[in-house]
Amino acid sequence: MPIEEDFGDDDIFEILDIDQLQNHGIGASDISKLKASGYWTISSVCAATRRNLSKIKGFSEQKTEKVKEAAGKCAPPSYNFITASELGHIRRKVCRISTGSKSFDAMLGGGIQTMSITEVFGEFRTGKSQLSMTASVICQLPKDHGGAEGKVAYIDTEGTFRPERIRQISDRFGVDGEAACENIIYGRALNSEHQMELLNGLCQNFASGEFRLLIVDSIMACFRVDYCGRGELSERQQKLGQMLSKLSHMAEEFNVAVLMVSDFAAGQLRYVVSDHQWWDRQTKSRAILAQVLSLLELMGMSLLMPLQRGFSCAKAGAKSVSPNSRIVRTAQSAKLLT
Repeated sequence: MPIEEDFGDDDIFEILDIDQLQNHGIGASDISKLKASGYWTISSVCAATRRNLSKIKGFSEQKTEKVKEAAGKCAPPSYNFITASELGHIRRKVCRISTGSKSFDAMLGGGIQTMSITEVFGEFRTGKSQLSMTASVICQLPKDHGGAEGKVAYIDTEGTFRPERIRQISDRFGVDGEAACENIIYGRALNSEHQMELLNGLCQNFASGEFRLLIVDSIMACFRVDYCGRGELSERQQKLGQMLSKLSHMAEEFNVAVLMVSDFAAGQLRYVVSDHQWWDRQTKSRAILAQVLSLLELMGMSLLMPLQRGFSCAKAGAKSVSPNSRIVRTAQSAKLLT
């Protein structure tokens, strides 16, 4: 049965279980193969190319065409043309998750937005992972407290996630630390292939409709190790493009916010974000964390102009600071001097 989001009488936004394909002549064994390849919903099959489906073991050209035809018959209305008014109803389901910093929230137009990708990038020790863990706690809060009343999926490629930090941040918001940890599912990506496998596996969890935030910290770490040669740059960009496309589809299909962490690469005249040309095509919001200036800078967003705001990380997580305040960083945290 479809898991429907509440639009009143409308049913344009719904998550349709892939088992419905059995009603259109697709066998249970073939559906199991689709699930094993990361296809858990009708929309994911509709969005898949015939070329990718044909790579599934046992899927001939004829079977692939049959599966696509069956998926098209039970696809949600949003898979085809809909009116702008209907799209407006879908957009009303978008919610914004606070970052823990009012300044940062204001820059993002209210917070980290669902149905889109938000990228945060910066130098080492500028608070990117701390911001991610803060958002992991806030996402679970009621909507009137800046949350989204949903669970969180966290893909960690550098081993920076710490449950004890989640408990510390939870104290700030009056949340039980153990309960907050229970609502976060964690995956440690060992390489770029494993990273994609974790993403595919998340589709099963997201199909429940209980999740509202996906964090990837950081998106590039595994790719830099797996594709380090000059001759591998083209393949690396191709794989990155596929992963970004997957993240974008998941954000829109399941109404989740994707928070993607990236690192700086040193340029000759200035710092530039690694592989930024690929991010521009998929990310809706991009923010830079600068250690030298202790500033957040909104680099680009669909509806907002570039801005700068003060920002710091402490024991309780991400917080705003006054534009006139001075930041002194220690090995443990950032301290605010007024």
